[in-house]
Amino acid sequence: MLIESIKNILCPSDLSGYSIKMLKNAQYISNFTGGKIYLLHVIKDPMDSIYGVDPNIANSHNLIEVVKEKVSNMLLKLADDAMIPLEHITIIVKVGNPGEKIFEFLETEKIDLIVMTTHGRKGLSRMLMGSVAEHVVRNATIPVLMCSKIPVNEEMIDR
Repeated sequence: MLIESIKNILCPSDLSGYSIKMLKNAQYISNFTGGKIYLLHVIKDPMDSIYGVDPNIANSHNLIEVVKEKVSNMLLKLADDAMIPLEHITIIVKVGNPGEKIFEFLETEKIDLIVMTTHGRKGLSRMLMGSVAEHVVRNATIPVLMCSKIPVNEEMIDR
């Protein structure tokens, strides 16, 4: 694959500070190729503290929609923090198993490259938590660019 042929770049994000570095790498490639960036986040547990959900709406019938809206805003802020013009990026929010949803997205879109982060967990931590990045690398049929565990900012993206 020639780098010039990369037109659609998928960036699965966990919303951590690592994601800015991932997006900057994707943007560098996109600027060179004229490609589009798809910024994806998969909500595994809508009550995860990262989403800042008010416990009073935890049982609400629209919990998923509230969390999706929050995540969309977080992804927009992430793109803004990485200084990516909005016309070069598409925000996608899915609900479910991150590994499965990434591959479902790959089946429906013509993605040429995946750019993602790894936290570099080892040993028991990796065994207990699993690794979405490892799953993607092992099963992807397109190139995957892994960004190192050195974050731009240790904090989560501002909610």
